[in-house]
Amino acid sequence: MSSNNFLVSVCNDIRIQRFIPAIGTSGPEVLRFCLGVVGDVGGSAGFVVPFLEVKALFDRTFGAAWNNRLLLERGETPPKSVFPPRFLNFSPSIEEFARVVGDTFAPLMKKLFNANLQFVRVIPITDPVLVDSSATYFIRKAPTQNVKVKTKK
Repeated sequence: MSSNNFLVSVCNDIRIQRFIPAIGTSGPEVLRFCLGVVGDVGGSAGFVVPFLEVKALFDRTFGAAWNNRLLLERGETPPKSVFPPRFLNFSPSIEEFARVVGDTFAPLMKKLFNANLQFVRVIPITDPVLVDSSATYFIRKAPTQNVKVKTKK
């Protein structure tokens, strides 16, 4: 069987609020993060990637930091929120979320699962204004240096 025959998508949901000064505060809302991985079926399990392990890695990497938080760019004053603030080094738009997750996760996927992350799609699934929209970031090349992996405790 030739390589790279499959495109699989592994998705995780994160419940957040976002603050962007020009727009204001959102939500709470749920963002769905879908990781598009290209590869071939391998190993005894017959999967391109071990879905549950990828989902758990995403939860440890981003879910633990962002879930049930008000996400806003560093330097902004947090508005009143149902969630505690988490300051980011970027504006919390769905485009920037897709870019940050893609740039962070691509080398992890290569190192841990020998899989090629092709894209990250972020879908605001509970925002009635944005429910039919999404942002997709395409990975150009996965950097391989300085990859840090959080391990289970």
